[in-house]
Amino acid sequence: VESVKPNRLRINLELPAQIIAGMTRSTGLSAAWLHGTPAGALRTIVETEMFPMKTTFRGYEKFSFDDPGAVWFPSKDVLFEGTLDASGKADIPLSFPDKVVAPGKMKAWFTTRVFEEGGDFSIRIQETEFSPFRKYLGIKMPDDDDGWYQTGEVYHPEVVALSSGGK
Repeated sequence: VESVKPNRLRINLELPAQIIAGMTRSTGLSAAWLHGTPAGALRTIVETEMFPMKTTFRGYEKFSFDDPGAVWFPSKDVLFEGTLDASGKADIPLSFPDKVVAPGKMKAWFTTRVFEEGGDFSIRIQETEFSPFRKYLGIKMPDDDDGWYQTGEVYHPEVVALSSGGK
């Protein structure tokens, strides 16, 4: 018989709304027992995994910003493996390379596990947006009745360049 143990620790990784490739910063991690006492000096592992998402910007919903030729293979990376301080806190480095081959914006999943002294752990999964590029080039083909474009015809697509924030 399998059993599921509920988390006994409250875990909070303070993630920004968006992480941009090449950006180097740290973020705070805190853990406390559910009754409020800080979970100090506990072993902690923070992993990240990226998944493609559709790249969209407000006001440019009909533009395509993703690269259909880019192939992404998800893999887990360890961001932090260490021990929380006496107050149950740690600084976690958020540093992602700026030479990422990705189809567009990505969902970044952060899995944080804090281990109790007996070996059991509490886990929390959080998600934020990862932008592998500082600028995006979008293309919008002219509207067509059936969604097909004939060879030999001349079309004038619209092109737009935006920052990772959509400006």
